[in-house]
Amino acid sequence: MPRHALAPAVLAVALSVALSLTPTASAVPHVYKHDQFPSDFTAALAQMNGMSLATQPGFVSGEAFGQIFRPSPDAYPLQITGFDLILAAAPSNPDLLVNAQIEVYNTTATGPDPQSQPVFVASTGDIWNSAAQDFGLPLQGGIGYTITFDLDDPENHPPLIFSGNLFLVIRFTDPPSETTSSAWPVLECIYLPPYLCGCQGVGTIQDPVTTPFANVMHVVTPLGTCSGNKTWMWAEDADVTGDFVMRLRTDIASEPCVADCADKQCGDDGCGGSCGACSGGLQCFQEQCVSCVPDCNARQCGDNGCGGSCGTCVGDDVCTAGWCEAPCAADCTGRVCGDDGCDGSCGSCSDGDTCSGAGKCVTPCSPSCAPSNACGDDGCGGSCGVCATGDHCDAGRCAADCVPDCADRDCGADGCGGSCGTCGAGTSCDAGACVAACAPSCDGRACGDDGCGGACGSCGADQTCVAGRCEGPCAPDCAGKSCGDDGCGSTCGSCAGGASCDAGRCVAAPVALAIDDISPDFGYAGEATPISITGRGFAAGATALIGGLTGTTFVSSSVLTGSVPAGLNAGSYTVIVANPDGASATLSDAFEVRPVATPATKDGGCSAGGAPLSLLLLLAGLGLAAALRRRRA
Repeated sequence: MPRHALAPAVLAVALSVALSLTPTASAVPHVYKHDQFPSDFTAALAQMNGMSLATQPGFVSGEAFGQIFRPSPDAYPLQITGFDLILAAAPSNPDLLVNAQIEVYNTTATGPDPQSQPVFVASTGDIWNSAAQDFGLPLQGGIGYTITFDLDDPENHPPLIFSGNLFLVIRFTDPPSETTSSAWPVLECIYLPPYLCGCQGVGTIQDPVTTPFANVMHVVTPLGTCSGNKTWMWAEDADVTGDFVMRLRTDIASEPCVADCADKQCGDDGCGGSCGACSGGLQCFQEQCVSCVPDCNARQCGDNGCGGSCGTCVGDDVCTAGWCEAPCAADCTGRVCGDDGCDGSCGSCSDGDTCSGAGKCVTPCSPSCAPSNACGDDGCGGSCGVCATGDHCDAGRCAADCVPDCADRDCGADGCGGSCGTCGAGTSCDAGACVAACAPSCDGRACGDDGCGGACGSCGADQTCVAGRCEGPCAPDCAGKSCGDDGCGSTCGSCAGGASCDAGRCVAAPVALAIDDISPDFGYAGEATPISITGRGFAAGATALIGGLTGTTFVSSSVLTGSVPAGLNAGSYTVIVANPDGASATLSDAFEVRPVATPATKDGGCSAGGAPLSLLLLLAGLGLAAALRRRRA
């Protein structure tokens, strides 16, 4: 990765503001930064205008820069509301635009490597461009950016932070191009792969002072190479001096910590900041600048690095790599080369051979990477290549990583070899949901179902399970029965002719009520006429109606007797039979009342032209009753 320092053009200020949530009364706005300019970003930009500042143009696609911020414990809970950023423009083409990815990490790591995945990621394509009234705001050098998160939308801002350190990282995403060959007038920015990688259209701006262990970079190593593994490192370890001008705006729980640098030349100010940096080759040790920092970490003995000692060994022990150990006994058993176990050698191999870990001389391995292999082992412990972020190596080819899917699932597999969660005690996972486990119950049961699909036990070969108990062979009982259950799961017989089984006996099916005949079928007016009605389905208590029939007698289910009263007018009458359950049957024009043979009758007299009035009223009454029952139903 090429490094170069340039003086930028005069900086202009431009703001891009998204919707923001008004802080609560208890929240305290606070800006985390490491640069030496005022906390007010507008004032900082005004102070930077016209200054000669260090710049770093040499980033390639996928590389990133950022800062680590260490809030004091009383700052939590902490809400990140936005960030500020100023970048350097390419001197020969200051209008170049660059796409980037914004990453926020929340981690317990204290070194330059976050050692975790970001808790929030957004691209410049996600930023609302108020000038264009559309999404998408690529970065441009020489412009101060103030980005405010939309706290009304849970997907458009980092989560609430309760502990740990914070990383704000800007990752360049544009691929290499030839555009920057002339934009940055430096050799390192010429695009000539694989030797020179080109640069991004913008670079970083650094203030005049370096805050140690604050500025981080994620860059391809070795520095200056075009592709390969990326390494997190402190910016000063990459010879990049000065603090990046980028700030993290927050709402914190209480007033920020008051730094204390009394009697301190360097080191921590007690609030996550620095009391200064040592110069002239001096190093910070116990908050003072010293020419040498003793190092006895994980050492019992030997040199402390500054001409002193970390301790001495006793007895026959010797100091080996900072630890007191018994004198070493060299061992070359079965070895013709390599280490003898005491920093000596068991021998050397002839030209062309190498010494294996087992102490044998072997012919060197020849790496093999087929033309189709873009990654994976080269057969000699090396690599054929490394896949890009988000991919993994599968049989020598780079393939997209599996995306876990836990939508609508509380437990079970996530589809990528992981888990969507585990269920608590007493529950089990069923189709992604935690459900209560079944509790088998066999109280008082020696056999049969336990309530959970299992069994409480089994019975012997000559036994059967009855209500949870094992009983001996069943003895059928059909005494006095012609049908129905024999007590052992079989039957005592079946009924024929439509009969049904009732308490072990066959009962004939009910017969539908019907009138077949009436005898005699006539009588004379003024005389009572005894009659017999035959039919089917007559029930005890049945009544017969023939214009006022009285004294109905139930003889059998097929015979009723009674008497047609005297005084009926001459004419034809309908016979009606009604059972006590409400069922009825009719036989139209079944009985004739004949006039008495008298002269008055023979001379014409009065004759009925239809059914007598009393019969019509009776039939109307039966119809109304039927209608009333339908309404109740």
